[in-house]
Amino acid sequence: MHLIKFRFFALWVAMAFVCSKLYSIDTSPLNGVSDIYEKIYPGHAVGSDLDNDGYLFEEEALLGTDPGDPDSPGEGWFGIRLETDTTGPRFVLDIDTEQAIEYEILYSLDLAIDSWVSESPPLIARGSGTTVSLIPSQDIDLEMRRFWSVIGLGGSPDNDSDGLDLWEELIGIKLLYGLPTKPNDRDTDNDGVDDGSEITNHTDPTDYYNGEQPTIAGSRPNPLVDQSLNSFVFLNFTITTSAGEQLSDAPVSITTVGNSISETNRGAGLTNSLSLETDANGAVSFFCLTPSVELSILVVTIEAGTASITQIIQTESSGIIIP
Repeated sequence: MHLIKFRFFALWVAMAFVCSKLYSIDTSPLNGVSDIYEKIYPGHAVGSDLDNDGYLFEEEALLGTDPGDPDSPGEGWFGIRLETDTTGPRFVLDIDTEQAIEYEILYSLDLAIDSWVSESPPLIARGSGTTVSLIPSQDIDLEMRRFWSVIGLGGSPDNDSDGLDLWEELIGIKLLYGLPTKPNDRDTDNDGVDDGSEITNHTDPTDYYNGEQPTIAGSRPNPLVDQSLNSFVFLNFTITTSAGEQLSDAPVSITTVGNSISETNRGAGLTNSLSLETDANGAVSFFCLTPSVELSILVVTIEAGTASITQIIQTESSGIIIP
């Protein structure tokens, strides 16, 4: 690192929000704060600063920070340092950021209101700390003062037009439901309702079943008898609501011990787990390779949401029986 004398003044302009960008899902109350953010941090009101860190509740919402923690990541520090790489010395800006929040870096030579210029296009933070390379040191008059301002613009963008911005999809929904939604998929859980509408309707955009337990029913005769050992048996199940409505595109998981199940009966792709979706009639099917030894037992578990059933395949001297 080259040590050179310079006079640079880096300023964190705490809430110099020059845009009026709001989170997309803002319905109740209509106050410019994301409904998701308000669910994560209840008990706060617009205009309040309960952690006394100088940031109002609505400002913390734009930054994606914790309004109850004065030391929450993304709340304000940044520093200037000089480093050298193969291209020579360069000034680097280290910013305290929050993942999925968009920031704009401005600079001014004299702090006049109309003198601020964008240092670079707005950036979207990938984590709790972001490093930005600024102009090379040789391009700056070191006797000239230069001021920087970092402005939080909120979560951005809404790539899939589902009404949710990037922070809401990656961070907010994960804090609420345990899993994030997909920023490039309008309907993450594939239930036919877009993610933004699910938030408005107070349903879980990451859960196809929305916490409701479906019904799993087999369509094969019971018991099912096959005289052959080490052969493929076709199994078929239907997933319905408790009222009997067939559920299409419903996620279903199949598990067993050992590589004994497959989507085909050609002997390829045998595994101990399958992740399938029901067809238009709510049906899901797969093949199970029967044990090669008489009087053996193979347990297969079928799960759909919170519902689960177990099928036992048992070989006997006369074949197999699925009780």
